[in-house]
Amino acid sequence: MTISNADIISVSAVPAVTVPANSSVILRIPVTGKAVGSTELVCRLHAPIGVINTGNNVVTTLVHVTEPKPLQVTQQLMSHWKLVWDQPEYIYSYHLILTSRDEQVSSWELSFVLPEGAEVSPDWLKTNVNWIILNIEKSVEGHVYLESRAGHIIGPNQDVPLDIQIIYPGESTDYNVINNLRLEQLS
Repeated sequence: MTISNADIISVSAVPAVTVPANSSVILRIPVTGKAVGSTELVCRLHAPIGVINTGNNVVTTLVHVTEPKPLQVTQQLMSHWKLVWDQPEYIYSYHLILTSRDEQVSSWELSFVLPEGAEVSPDWLKTNVNWIILNIEKSVEGHVYLESRAGHIIGPNQDVPLDIQIIYPGESTDYNVINNLRLEQLS
């Protein structure tokens, strides 16, 4: 792995990974922003001698580090349980805290990415429809956009707690966090 500008980001140690034949492995690489700017992160797959990889051995991505946003969201896994005892699906429950550092925000959007086969619990959405709605047009291919309704203001001294339930296709430690969790002001 190489970084074009190590002053912008740092990367934690990346463990060795075994990739079974005819399959893929998802590897999370912890990246920490050190300074505002952009850098390129290049990851290379090194196959053992005698192993031929017909796929792409190099993946490159551009990483942008920005100023801390005035809106933040923190998360904590509360619990998880089987949705139906004889089915593989699990419900994971998270406690989120929506915070604004500088100003009051009355219209906001919470977004995140779910793995294939996962969804926000329809029952949870029904019970919270009076203050949060799923934007169906934007919520495609695993991306989820939840928008506030009037009356739930986030301010410097007005954090908004939000308990959310997500249905996953099974049980995994990968589901202990919601990926790409973002909070943005709409107006």
